[in-house]
Amino acid sequence: MDRPKITDKVRFWEEQDKINQALIPRVLEMHEHIKKANLLAQKNSSQYLNLSSEIKDLKLEINKFIKGTSNNLKELDNKIQSIKSEQNGSLKLVKDETNNISERVRLNESDLLKLKEILDKFSGIVSVKPSVFNLLALVISIIALIVAIVNS
Repeated sequence: MDRPKITDKVRFWEEQDKINQALIPRVLEMHEHIKKANLLAQKNSSQYLNLSSEIKDLKLEINKFIKGTSNNLKELDNKIQSIKSEQNGSLKLVKDETNNISERVRLNESDLLKLKEILDKFSGIVSVKPSVFNLLALVISIIALIVAIVNS
């Protein structure tokens, strides 16, 4: 077997030394970069945990706000429905009162027509025509009756 010569071995180790001299600073530099990256990763992990906690707290606050707002909206809707039903009841009451007043006016008109007939008969019997003042007094009386009925 052929053994390598010592000069070949020396050249080999010299080349290895040159390679090592070139690589060692790079390896040390890469080691420093890896340490910095590791520190940043730890810092980011800590910040991520803090942000996750803050996000969870914010979600809880948002859910409380939404629930409160939802309850307020339901309460407002109930109040609106209550007001609508009260309004409908009031409108029905006004309509009923209007119909009642209309019926009273119709009855009073009928009574006034009867009263006019009686006055006409009475005027015919007495053969005196009612004067303008008598008619005016009659109209005022009729208006007073209508106002009294409407106010009652």
